[in-house]
Amino acid sequence: MEKAKLATLAFAVLLGGPFVVRAQHDHGSSMPMPSIPQVRTGKVTGKVVDVSDNSITVETNKKGQTLRAATYLIDGRTKTKGTPTVGQEVVVKYREERGALVATNIEVKKTKRPGA
Repeated sequence: MEKAKLATLAFAVLLGGPFVVRAQHDHGSSMPMPSIPQVRTGKVTGKVVDVSDNSITVETNKKGQTLRAATYLIDGRTKTKGTPTVGQEVVVKYREERGALVATNIEVKKTKRPGA
C-alpha cells in the first residue's frame, strides 16, 4: 500500500513539476511571471539579388533550383565584411525581430579566380 502511494506521489510530482516550482516561487502574488521573448537566429548562404543601404535580398539555391529569396534589414548593429554587390555570394547571419529578419553579420565570400 505504501509503495502505491509513493508511486502515485512520484508520478504526480513528475506531471506537475513545473507547476509546483512556479507555485513555490510565486510567494502568494497574483502577478503573472514575465515572459522572456524568444529570439530566433539563423544563417543563410546565397547570391545577392538586391542590396541597398538598409536591406539585402539573398537568393538561396540547392542543386541549381532556387529555394527562396529573403530580404534582411541592415541596421546600425549589422557588421559587414566586404562590400556586397548584386551577383556575389554572401553569408548572412540574422535574427528575427518583431517579425522582420535583421542581418547581424554579412560576409562576402571570396570568388575563385579561373585557373587558380
